[in-house]
Amino acid sequence: MIVLGKIEKMNSLTDWERELALLENKSNLRKLPVIRHLGKEVEVNGKVMLNLSSNDYLGLAAYLPLRTEFLQSLTPDTFLPSSSSSRLLTGNFNIYVQIEDLLARLFRKESALVFNSGYHMNAGILPAVSDARTLILADKLVHASIIDGIRLSAAKCIRYRHNRYDQLEQLLVSNHAGYDRIIIVTESIFSMDGDEADLRRLVTLKQQYDNVLLYVDEAHAVGVRGMHGLGCAEEQDCVADIDFLCGTFGKALASVGGYIVCSKTIRDYLINKMRTFIFTTALPPVNLLWTFFILEHLDSFSFRRERLKRISSLLKDALVKKGYACPSTSHILPMTIGDSGDTVLKADFLQRKGFYALPMRPPTVPEGTSRIRFSLTADITEEEIKSMFIKAYNLAMQDKERLLVDTKEVIELLANTEALDEKITSIKNDIDIISELVRKLVKHNSTEVQSQEEYQKKYNDLSERYNKLKDELDKLINERAYKLGQSTKLEAFLKEMETAETTIDTWNEELWMIMVESAMVHKDKSITFKFYNGKEIRIYNQKAIQN
Repeated sequence: MIVLGKIEKMNSLTDWERELALLENKSNLRKLPVIRHLGKEVEVNGKVMLNLSSNDYLGLAAYLPLRTEFLQSLTPDTFLPSSSSSRLLTGNFNIYVQIEDLLARLFRKESALVFNSGYHMNAGILPAVSDARTLILADKLVHASIIDGIRLSAAKCIRYRHNRYDQLEQLLVSNHAGYDRIIIVTESIFSMDGDEADLRRLVTLKQQYDNVLLYVDEAHAVGVRGMHGLGCAEEQDCVADIDFLCGTFGKALASVGGYIVCSKTIRDYLINKMRTFIFTTALPPVNLLWTFFILEHLDSFSFRRERLKRISSLLKDALVKKGYACPSTSHILPMTIGDSGDTVLKADFLQRKGFYALPMRPPTVPEGTSRIRFSLTADITEEEIKSMFIKAYNLAMQDKERLLVDTKEVIELLANTEALDEKITSIKNDIDIISELVRKLVKHNSTEVQSQEEYQKKYNDLSERYNKLKDELDKLINERAYKLGQSTKLEAFLKEMETAETTIDTWNEELWMIMVESAMVHKDKSITFKFYNGKEIRIYNQKAIQN
């Protein structure tokens, strides 16, 4: 029996090893990086890079003067690194009461409740407030922690298409009478696409029914949106109309934990029913003191919110001009590539150029939508980069003729789509053939008596072949469009360079967008600019080096 037990254990381990190997083959295997934080930069594997993957959106976690001020307020009596208990036992320190009172005042809500993390929050609230007579209508792209909460609940769930409120409205019309309670669940700023929900529209839909509640996760919005940094709900003036208004302290607010602002009834109910609140050790008081400190200063960070908005707009414009679809309306900017392997290679390229930008792959995002996710922080400034670009531009234009020749060669390569055109034509022909087969199959089924099981099998097989070909066709068309788009951009670059001044003394955004492929910020604050013709120029405060 012991031997058999060992064999079974070994087989289980083998299965896991096999699954890990499969993940690696698909370029979806994850590993923990060893990181040393250097303010707005990180050091990974001995390489210093500009951090474009942090959720420290306001740059507060890396802002030393703020930490110094906070540490000066601590004493041996207030520095308590552990609560040593759940809140329902002895872990409910007075600082919890202070934070929750402050949150309620800031949001002008009846009450608030703090949780150990955003995950605890989302995984615990919905199971606590749902039963078999509850329907959850959740946006297709809500965070994994919300999905886990839905799965742990007894409620039925329908996922509506992302931000498709017409579909949501139809679901409300057809289901509101069949349930005691319906909860609409959404994020305000979505973590992977960086786009946002129309909260006012959702409030309007909710208010049409007495049994509909609204749950909004502001994890990526609190701190960075709204006049006072309270999130999209403040910005869209609908805080009072959201039943479950949730957020986290672990992103823009540079701390740890999650929160909900809500009615007193909901707060009391969660305290009694929410398992991820009841059965866990409370946060250490020292962390709560830091959170309270940040919340008290929240209103004063408006300049950081404005800076973040400006640099986000600059990067989005750059991505769009390079041909990438970027649905973002926020500081989270996806560069969608599709294939996981290609995305990993692109991330490696960016890291070699000095940008710590990480690939987002399944299961974090759907299959075929792997992307680089740029998370910008207000700690990244423009002024140094702009002044150094002027120097790099002036140096590059000393070899203007070579720049023009190289560009013409690249344009010729990009404009040649003959091979792609042949593939596209071939697949279109195959699609036409399958479409005709489907048409004949459906016609035959409508006029002749036959096995419906056999008919359905044939129909499904043809549909699968059709969909695969259509996906392949879409990829080829997109590739062709990308090449031609790049060619068009380089033609604009060429035209601009032919008439451009050989020197400039002020910032020129158009030249920046046209000329620069990447800019790598080094530990010594020098910057390497890579131009589209392949030339690399490293700019120091007083000198420049060409590669």
